Amino acid sequence: MSITPRFLQRYFPVYAAALMLSCFSFALAIALASLLHFKTHPDLPKYIISSIVVCSLLLSVGNMLQLRGRRSGMWLVVMVLGACMLLTLSTYGPRTPMPLFTLALLAPLLALLLFNSERHREMRRRLMRLRERENR
Repeated sequence: MSITPRFLQRYFPVYAAALMLSCFSFALAIALASLLHFKTHPDLPKYIISSIVVCSLLLSVGNMLQLRGRRSGMWLVVMVLGACMLLTLSTYGPRTPMPLFTLALLAPLLALLLFNSERHREMRRRLMRLRERENR
């Protein structure tokens, strides 16, 4: 796959921002859920580490598939962001720290906004065309 420096200069900032916001959103969602739902559970560190590993693996695979021009990679990342939003919304209540809740809800929304941006869609289209050209 030949990716030129002009391609990277144009599309890398939006790709990296979406990736970082995705990682930030699942980290905040896991922190908020562990703080409110599993506070006294004896296996809390194991659950936190395993959920971070699973989310990281799903995001890594999804982003790698995206870079390879596969449409399914985008849906995998969107699924993780949707799960982060649902997990965050499940923690709403009187004991919820509102600044953390707001950040944990805002991060996946901003990541989804970046995924829906014109530049990110254009990058995915160009990567799909590159893959189709190489498979011929």
